[in-house]
Amino acid sequence: MNRPGSVGMKGLYLVEPVVAVYAFAIFMVYPLVQQYVYRRLWQQITNTSYPVMDTSSQCDTNHSSNLSSQYEVSLQSCKSLFLYVFVSFCICYPV
Repeated sequence: MNRPGSVGMKGLYLVEPVVAVYAFAIFMVYPLVQQYVYRRLWQQITNTSYPVMDTSSQCDTNHSSNLSSQYEVSLQSCKSLFLYVFVSFCICYPV
């Protein structure tokens, strides 16, 4: 018998769909957050706009200068730290 004030089995049917929708939303947002964070850090660290080259291929040889590679290393470390904290926060404190 159900006691007064107990939820019973009806409340459990909502848990799995809510968790699935939350996980799907985080999965869809994560690449956008990566791109946004990388561009914002690029602008802050280099004090320039993010270079957008539509004509270059990913297979081109790397002609970057030593300063540019230092920026990229700095950007990668800052971005990875931010994304680690972001993911940890999303897992620990779901909205």
